[in-house]
Amino acid sequence: MKRPEYLGLMFLIGFALGSAPAPTASAQDCLDYGEYLHWVGGVDTASPSQNIAVADSYAYMTVVNGYDETTGLQIIDISAPESPLILEMIYTSGIAFDVAVSGNYAYVADGGSGLQVIDISLSGHVPPIVGAVDTPGSARGVALAGDYAYVADYGSGLQVIDISVPESPAIVGTVNTPNLSNGVAIAGNHAYVAECEDSRLLVIDITVPESPAIVGAVDTPGCALDVAVAGNYAYVADGGSGLQVIDISVPQYPTIAGTVDLMYHVARDVTVAGNYAYLPYGYHGVLVIDISFPESPAIVNSIKLYEAGGVAVAGNHAYVTINSENEDIGGLQVVKLALPESPAIVGAADTPGGARGIAVDDSYAYVADGDSGLQVINILVPESPAIVGCVDTPAQA
Repeated sequence: MKRPEYLGLMFLIGFALGSAPAPTASAQDCLDYGEYLHWVGGVDTASPSQNIAVADSYAYMTVVNGYDETTGLQIIDISAPESPLILEMIYTSGIAFDVAVSGNYAYVADGGSGLQVIDISLSGHVPPIVGAVDTPGSARGVALAGDYAYVADYGSGLQVIDISVPESPAIVGTVNTPNLSNGVAIAGNHAYVAECEDSRLLVIDITVPESPAIVGAVDTPGCALDVAVAGNYAYVADGGSGLQVIDISVPQYPTIAGTVDLMYHVARDVTVAGNYAYLPYGYHGVLVIDISFPESPAIVNSIKLYEAGGVAVAGNHAYVTINSENEDIGGLQVVKLALPESPAIVGAADTPGGARGIAVDDSYAYVADGDSGLQVINILVPESPAIVGCVDTPAQA
């Protein structure tokens, strides 16, 4: 997932775990945040997490307080999904929008403070910030490839940063993009940048990272907030203009091949699985879009759910979060997709907060649950999902 703008951001949590433990029969009390994190200052953070990256048995979550900009990287031990533990909080000086992890380091796109490099190799110790490089704009998104970090720098385009020596990151290349860069995805020798304001998808050749060059661009009618790449197509969540399917088979000449009009809904997120794209559709649930023929994407059905927030697809099931603040239903809804044109709700699990983002790995779903932190749900039997663990977080998840 690449990053939409800060306000109204859809949060998707990605976990990459090993073999899953045996399921637990019932939920347990959430862990007391204070037992695992010692504040360096007293502040009640109240804003949502921005993003999460996972390496080995740890989740690295960026956290922002929108009121006083208290922000940083939160580290959670997820080696036992039933008992996730918040270990540390590393405060950064900017606004921690995004994080990517490689080896012993976490790389944080930190708003007005550029790229922060954090050493995560010292178990049991507060991870130190060991390197940093300011960027001329506001770092919103980061993607890694080899010895380089690619930072979507909002008003200052794409910054290419050499991280071969993590303690001394250095900007080695820059592309001054025309508009506001919200996120970046990398596929092969190209970076794909979603830009808002005068909306467009940019294609940037990064064969020589020190000399990145815009080689292609295509205007989109809305506000490009997210992009996913699959094969020869990029799928752009284009704000108020719905889903744009862009042919990138010739990177220098990307063209809009198909469009799905979502009418009055703002497309902020898109998940692609096989021949279908799934778009959260707010109060109307989740749209199922057939992309078998990318030039003619078609809405084939919708999963009728109240206030759908996030969606993840695994196998024959879609896992959809529902914000239950104003309704009796909520939490996690499990939808069978054996026939995507005829989805059917087959299971549900209530969560105590307002479920938003979700990621699925193996037999578990990880739900960002607003004021109730991170909920871990066993989905080994999709028809009977059950909360098996949770952890309170200092900000809304």
